[in-house]
This record gives sequence, C-alpha cells and structure tokens, in this order.
Amino acid sequence: MQPAAPASPDPGSPGPSGAGVLAAGTRIGRFQVQALLGQGGMGAVYLAWDPVLERQVALKAIHLGEDGKAAAKVRFRREAKALAQLNHRNVCQVHDWVEAEGSAYIAMEFIEGATLSEVAKTLDLRRKLQVLRSIAHALEAAHAKGIVHRDLKPSNVMVDASGQIKVLDFGLARLVDATMAAGDDPTGNAPNLAGMPEPAGAGLTVAESVPPVAEERTSVGSGSPSPGPSSWGEMTEAGVFMGSPTYASPEQMRGKRVGPPSDVFSLGVVGWELLLGDYPFPGEGRERMAATIKGELKPLRGRGLPRRLGVLLRAMLHRDAAKRPTSRQVADAIGRHLAGNPGARWAGAALVVLGVVSGGGYYLFGRSIIADLGREHPPRMAVMPIRNDTGEPALDAQVGVGMAELFSTALQGSPHMDVVEPESVSRVLSNLRISPAEAMEPASQLRIANALGARLLLRGALSRDPAGQANVLRYELVDASGRTRFSGTTKASRQGSFAPYELVDPAAHDLLHKVDPLRSSAPQNAAVPPEVFAAYAEGKALFLKGDFKGSEAQLREAAMKAPAFSSAVSAYAACLRRLGRDQAPAVANWALMSAKATGDRWAEGRALALKAYLAKDLGHLDESQHLREATLALAQTIGDRDGETIAYNHLGLIAAERGKYQEAGEFYERSLRLSQQTGDKVYLSLAQNNLANLALKRGDLGMAEAFYRNNLSLQQGLGNRWGEALALNNLGVVALMARDLPAAEGRITAALAIRESVGDRGGRITCLRNLGILALMKGDVAASTSYHSRALELAEASGLRTIEAECRFYGAELDRLQQRFPQALAGYQKVLELLPEGVTPEVRANAQAAAAECLLRRSRPELKEAEQKLQAIPAGTADSPYVHRARAWLAFRSGQREAALAELVRAAQDPSRQAPEIRAELDAVRASFLAEGR
Repeated sequence: MQPAAPASPDPGSPGPSGAGVLAAGTRIGRFQVQALLGQGGMGAVYLAWDPVLERQVALKAIHLGEDGKAAAKVRFRREAKALAQLNHRNVCQVHDWVEAEGSAYIAMEFIEGATLSEVAKTLDLRRKLQVLRSIAHALEAAHAKGIVHRDLKPSNVMVDASGQIKVLDFGLARLVDATMAAGDDPTGNAPNLAGMPEPAGAGLTVAESVPPVAEERTSVGSGSPSPGPSSWGEMTEAGVFMGSPTYASPEQMRGKRVGPPSDVFSLGVVGWELLLGDYPFPGEGRERMAATIKGELKPLRGRGLPRRLGVLLRAMLHRDAAKRPTSRQVADAIGRHLAGNPGARWAGAALVVLGVVSGGGYYLFGRSIIADLGREHPPRMAVMPIRNDTGEPALDAQVGVGMAELFSTALQGSPHMDVVEPESVSRVLSNLRISPAEAMEPASQLRIANALGARLLLRGALSRDPAGQANVLRYELVDASGRTRFSGTTKASRQGSFAPYELVDPAAHDLLHKVDPLRSSAPQNAAVPPEVFAAYAEGKALFLKGDFKGSEAQLREAAMKAPAFSSAVSAYAACLRRLGRDQAPAVANWALMSAKATGDRWAEGRALALKAYLAKDLGHLDESQHLREATLALAQTIGDRDGETIAYNHLGLIAAERGKYQEAGEFYERSLRLSQQTGDKVYLSLAQNNLANLALKRGDLGMAEAFYRNNLSLQQGLGNRWGEALALNNLGVVALMARDLPAAEGRITAALAIRESVGDRGGRITCLRNLGILALMKGDVAASTSYHSRALELAEASGLRTIEAECRFYGAELDRLQQRFPQALAGYQKVLELLPEGVTPEVRANAQAAAAECLLRRSRPELKEAEQKLQAIPAGTADSPYVHRARAWLAFRSGQREAALAELVRAAQDPSRQAPEIRAELDAVRASFLAEGR
C-alpha cells in the first residue's frame, strides 16, 4: 500500500457554503464542527472535535477574499506553518491548518475563559502588571521566531480558568488581508515550517511497530531548522495597514514596514488602558491617529502611576520604533518592579531612560560585541574543544575537554548568550563522527555550530610563551559567518601544577565584559585541586570516546577526592550506569546533593536527568516520570532550553513505553518545536525520529515517511553519512510495510552500501535483516536465508545479545517455513535464552508463540505444552501476527476450524504491520484449513 497523501475533506460530508455558518456535524478535514463560538472581522470561530488526538479545538475560518485567492491560499499555508512553530505557555497554540472547498481554516488550542477586556476591572495593580508581563513574554517568543502579531488588543488576550494568560491570533492579521499583490512575500526572513511534513489529516493509514529509539543512541531527524532572528525591519511587509486603529503603531497607521517594535507599541497602549483606564493619545478617530503618528502623548503627572512604570510606558509608546524597548526588556522591567527591589527598580528605570535617550541598541547590551545578534533572543553560543599546542600530550584531556567545559560553566550565567552545554557539543561530535583532530579545524567547528544551531562559537588554543615560562591561552569569539567578534589572550605561570582555572576565569571575565559592558563582575568556576581536575578531565575524555571501563577509575578518583565537585560525581554516576553497576543510583543521589549544596542549578538538572534515566533503565516508570517532570520544571526555571527539549523527549519515551501513544506524541511535538526554536538539528532529528517511530507504532505510514524524508534531507545537509544511511533504511522499512518492494529494495540497498563504506557494523546487520525479509516477501527463500545468515554472523561478532536474538528469530522462521520444525524449535529456544525477561518483550512473545506452533505442527502434535506456552505470553504482547498464527494452529488441531480461521484473519490484519513477510504464508494456511474442512 502506498503511503497516503495529505487528506482532503470527505467528499461525502457537508462543507462550507460561502461565508455562511457551518452546521454542527460538518467535517472540515479531520475536524468535526460542534458549535459556533463567535464571528468577527477575521471570520467565524467554531468549537470542533479532533478525533485523531481526541481533543476540542477552536477552528477559525479565514476569509481570504476573491481577488488573488490562489496566491492567498499559498500564503495562508506558509503563514500557518510558521505560526505552528510558536510554542509558549502564554500563546494560544496553532495545531493545524485545513483547506476545504475553497476556504481555509486554522485549528487552534481551545481556551475556556474570558478576554482581558472582560476581566480588566476585576484586577488589582499587581495582577495587571503580571498580565502585561505575560503578554510581553508571549511577544518575546513570537518575535524570536520572526512572527509579528500586528493586531494586539485586549480582546485578543484570554485569561483561562486557571488564570493563565493566552495571546490569540498571532500573525493572523496578515492572513485576512485580500489586497496583497500576488507573489508578495509578507514574511521576509521570518522562519517557516517548510521542513516539516504536511499534516496528513484523516486519510493517513497505519503501519509497523518499531520501538522508540533511546535518545542517546539516535541521530535521526528531519525538518529544516529555523534561521535565527534577524533585524526587525527584515521580517516585515510594507504598504498595508493591518490591525485595530486604537492599538496600532505610527508606522502601521502610515502603511510602513512593521515589526516587533510595533507590537511593543500596541502593548504600551494596552498597558496604558489597563493601568490608567483611558487611551494614551487624545481625541477620537482621525484626530487620535494624527496624535499617535506625531507622538503627542497625554500627560502622566498626577495620574498616580509609579514613576518607573510611567517611564516604561512612554518608552514603549515612542514614535520612533528604533527607540522602543524590546518585548523581553519590557518583561524584565515589569519583573523588577514586581520583585520589589528598590535598587533593581531604580536600575531598571535608568535603563529605560537610557533606551529612550540613545536608542534601543544600547538599552540592554550597551556597546556589546553581539548586540546585533540578540535583539529578541540571546544567540546560542557553543564552546569548541580547545587545541593543545603546548607539545605535552599529557595535557590533551585537560585542555581539549576540561578547559572547554570550564569556559561553558563560566559563561553560562550570561543573560545575553544561550550557552550550549559541553555534553551537547560532544553529542554532535559523536553523531557526525568528527574526530578530536577534526574538531579543532575551523571548518569542522562551523559545521558543529551549524548542527547545534549556534550563531556564535568560542575557540582557542593553549601554547607556551617563547621563554617557556608561561602557558598562553589565545581565544576568539566567532559568528556563524566566520567573522571574529572578539579575541583575547591570558597567561599563567608554568610553575607548579597545571591550573586551567587561572587561564579560563580571566578570559571569561573579559569576554563577558565585552558581551555586556554593564556587567560589574563575572562568575568564577569553583576551583578544585589540580590533580583532581586532571583525573576528572582524563576520565571524561575516555568516557566521551566510549571507553567506560577505562574512565571508571579516573572519575571515581576525582569524585572521591572532591565529593562536592558535582560535575565529577555526575560523570562517575553516568559511567557506572553505562557499565551496569548497582551503585549507579546511589552515586547519582550523591551528585544531586553535591549540586544542591553548591547551588549549581545546571549540575542539579544533569543529576536529576541521570536519576530519571536510571529509574527508566530499572523499569520504574513512575519514578522516572516524576524525576523527568522535576527536571523539566528546573530547566524552565533556569532557562535551559536544551534541558527542556530533552526532558520532553524522555517523557515521550516513557509514555510510549506505557502504550500512551497520544501523550507520547504530544511530548515529542513539544521537543520538536523547542529544537526548531533553538536550531539544534541533532535534537530536532531525535524528536523527528521518535515521532516517526511512533507513527509506525500507531500504523501511520504516510506520516512516518514524511518525517523520514525530511530526516534524509537534514542528514544530507549535515554531511552525516551514518544518519543518511539510517534515514534511507527507515524509508525502506516504510516501503516494505507498504509492500512497495522495488522502492524498499532500492532504499535499503543504498543504505547498506553507505554503511559498508563507513564501517557501520550494527547498521549493516539491520539492512541485511531487512533485505532478508524483502527476499522472503518476493518468494526467494534461498536469498532470504543468505541475508539472514550474514546478519547473524555479524551480530555474533558484535557481542550484542539482543541483536543476535532478533537475527536468530528470523533464521528460525525460515526453518519453520520449510517445515524443519526441530531446527526451528531449537532456534526459538536460543532466542529466549538470549533475551532475559523484560528485554524486547515483543521478540520474546513472538519466539514463544512460534515455538508453540512448532510443537503443534509435528507429526504428533503436543497440544497441552503448546497451549501452556501460548497462555504464558503476557497480554500486552499477545496481539501479534505470530501469536495469532500459533493460536490458529492450536484451534485447528483442537478441531475448532472456525476459531482457527478467525485467528488467521487477526494475524493477517496486522495493524502495526509487524510481519509483512508472512502474509503469503497466512493465505496458504487459510486455504489448507478450508480444504481440510470440506
């Protein structure tokens, strides 16, 4: 079966008729209209039901106008995809878009509550300020994605039943304007979701069961990363006035290009109205518009508003867009006022005044060397491994791994850079198979930064001065284009033990001062004894190379000598986990206590995450979920977006393991959106891979193929041959499940060729197994046997018991198919010996069922023993075609022909398409049962 294309509305269902109101029960794509919620200038809004995700949504009909409707539809789809990326707690989430019978619809989060207009009079000053701060945070998230609201007003702000603020209709103002010339691109440089698969709607079909891949073992992904935020003037359109005149900015009213500052102006009007009860500009109609354009604000003296808030409002309502604060700066200023710190409030007001006097560029960054990169969101920055040019190989680990980690830790506290954790850099090196030597090369470092979504990278080299008396660290901050933003040098005497802190701390101080000239001091790393740091760095370097046994002694030594050195204790716990040591949970607890004792919130997050992994390893899913939720909350508190991304992914894995596929999908989607926001392509690939695996588990072949196709493009763009092979293999599996055998053979053969060229033994095993299944589906038993024998030979050499067990299962299946039942029974028994209880339970269940079938098909059937084997299969793994096939034989041997035929029907249905290769066999068995019954 071919993967399904994006679905169109059911032709048999009623559709919209012009601008008329849709009747309850009308189907729009996969959504079923339940009731009309309201009508406005943008179109009608309906309460609708999403049967796929089983939730209510708000379905907004967009009036595109008659002129240029085709162009408008293209624009609508592009804009809707961009809006779907916007994921923030204060933003009404866009779920999907639908085109039906010439009309367009957006499916959004359904929010029960009241508008800000309705509740404003019930709020006290503090609550009003909290509302304004929440709106500013929503704008900050949108502007970081290149999305401008254009019509912010109180009726577009909802207060839900729990008091949460939700801003509605981001970017929709441009969707409803029908006067835009065909071909006009209103988005400019704004990011879009072009790399995401088209939503499949109701017409997608269902496919095979592939377990979600553990995050630390996966490099698959898809989708195009969003470009970073650009200058606000480049994100916008010109010549069209959109929005509500009361809240519109001067540039909007004059039909000029609008961007984030326009939204800040609208928020200023909303804030004035909320805090003072009237509008900031005098007059009505044209008179008020003229006053707005001229910047003729009403006086604030005598209104009873705290001076700092008055200064902030005036800054937000400045007629010159360049002199308004950003949405983030507005949120920060309100936050300082709410915090009640007089010194902080004074400093905040002074900065606002500074912004009004000298323009928005100096408002927060001063003369920062990266001010142009962080107008709406701090740019991501990654520290590359430091080069050791001292001529002492013994320092390689301390310099390359240790000093890079110290730099990351020292810079992590900056609010003006989103510093990537060292583990993420190491993860990219591993996924892209970049060697330590290559990681020192500028071209490779730009490639690493691109994979991480980093717009800045810090690199450096340690050498000796000409006299040989001092170590010299030269470093430079480089942007994504290769331009050096800042460079510096620090020196430290060579007398005594090598102490990297003496070099890194002053360098970090100088760099932070250039990034933020208003900073008075820089955080310093908590020094540990040089010998302890050396042991830690050596152990961590071995750990990153995969030598867990070799790293154990070094990490244990560092942890024991410095029990408060949380990084060493966490690394030791992670090493013990990899080695399967029983003491790993206890050491992880120790790491958590060390982090809390030193106040290192980032280290605390790593320790919590490690505990969550360990709990999941042990099958304690409730504990793992609780720990992951705590990790997520901490990541959100400290602004660790990578930690938040991986927490959502891990929560998805936990939900999937419990069979809660809808919940798992929602977690993966959140992880996907966050990785799109950060631009981290490896985390993006991880989320895409798990979504694709989930689609296969749920049987959605079309969605799985779309994810994997994007995955292939992503991996090719990264130059990741391993990832490219994995994506090709996965696409081959989808074709196999769809019974498109030529496509499957082409894709899997191409994947095998790449894996052979790069020396990927595990990948070769997978491809050979898939080609063996394919050969069997083509009826070529000899070729299938050859492929599976080659796969088993490689699996035995790898020493991986689970992979060997899966290969032996397919070999036993071939023996069973050729009615060599004693050999097949021995093969299935070997599978069960290789797999302990709880390890790949589906394979265990299938092997147990097939062994029972062998007992039933002997010349003297052993019904009782076979029945006992089938009854011992856990209920959660019993809905398998192999189990139903064995039950069919049991029923037939027991004289229950109709029950046997019913079991064959269940086996053939195979909704998760676990066994496409046995379809022909099932047909033959059914024919034989029917013949014997005549």
